[in-house]
Amino acid sequence: MIISFVVRFIYVYILCVLMTSINISLKREAYELLKQRRTKNESFSDVVISEFKKKLTPLDFFGVLKDKDWGDAEKKMKSFRESFNFRLRK
Repeated sequence: MIISFVVRFIYVYILCVLMTSINISLKREAYELLKQRRTKNESFSDVVISEFKKKLTPLDFFGVLKDKDWGDAEKKMKSFRESFNFRLRK
């Protein structure tokens, strides 16, 4: 919002910037992650905004599951398939 008025024939412009703040609660782990990503010149809000504005591509997920133990997952998938096929045969 810009307010202007005349004071003895001199124009004075006042620029009012309204910034709001909202308090949120975070788990300690979330706070530590934000704190790690923040630089000296950044606020926590800047970190959150930059993280949410990132555009992910499929390549960002490449290799994410390489360390996962698939043995247990394969057993669960096999059991699910068998129960599904059993229900289809009824």
